[in-house]
Amino acid sequence: HLAEHNLIFLSNNDILYTPNNGNFLGQIELLAKFDPVMEDHNIRYQQARNKQHYLSHDIQNEFVKIISSIGKNKLMDKIKSSKYYLVILDCTLDCTPDISHIGQLSLIIRTVQIKNGNVEIFDNFCTFLEVDNTNGLGIAGLFKQELNNMGLLLSDCRGQGYDNGANMKGKHQGVQTLILNENCRAFYVPCGCHNLNLVIGDIANSIPKAVLFLASYSDCIRCLLHLVLQLSKFFQIEINLIVLKSNNISGAIYILLKLAAIKVRKVTF
Repeated sequence: HLAEHNLIFLSNNDILYTPNNGNFLGQIELLAKFDPVMEDHNIRYQQARNKQHYLSHDIQNEFVKIISSIGKNKLMDKIKSSKYYLVILDCTLDCTPDISHIGQLSLIIRTVQIKNGNVEIFDNFCTFLEVDNTNGLGIAGLFKQELNNMGLLLSDCRGQGYDNGANMKGKHQGVQTLILNENCRAFYVPCGCHNLNLVIGDIANSIPKAVLFLASYSDCIRCLLHLVLQLSKFFQIEINLIVLKSNNISGAIYILLKLAAIKVRKVTF
């Protein structure tokens, strides 16, 4: 149920009947109210000296891995039934890092299925790949290794979709070139959204008024982010500095609204 609704399992602790012990243990506590077997298990846990309930974060992670394995196997069966596929790799020049600052590459397989005369296109998210080498050769090797792990043939690939980074679309050492050298039918299609972004950027740079407006807009954003930082210090509220460093305007507005919701009876300047 939690996995189906994309809800997180873990929280601050993994101890039953304590605050903030996560959604998984919360549902275990709820089930114990209606299921005699689960109720008996929880009673034994509370009375035991070693306090082992076999529902710790390690067990929960094992549950997640089992669910992931089952889901991935079904997804692979669905992809293999279509035989031919198109690959989409979401990766910038340095790849997308998470909070642990590890470069990640998202792998999406697009397939076409025909049932009862109806043609349907599916974009199947497969996995995140940890990227150590962000050049074309490194990413292409990582991609081919993952295809091999999934049991898919590179010869069945009929398309590639990447951004316009030099490591992805490069004419000599880009990922699309290295894949085309092994499969001439895996045609490369550049990202339309990225192309539009580049076109708008070139148009804006060619119009003096647009350049002036964007420069003023950037100054306003910097002033707003500085205001958010100073107000957070004044009200002694912890904020995510990553939001400020990344010039995230929507995040800054959210923090301002949060600050505005604080009721201050008396403020001395």
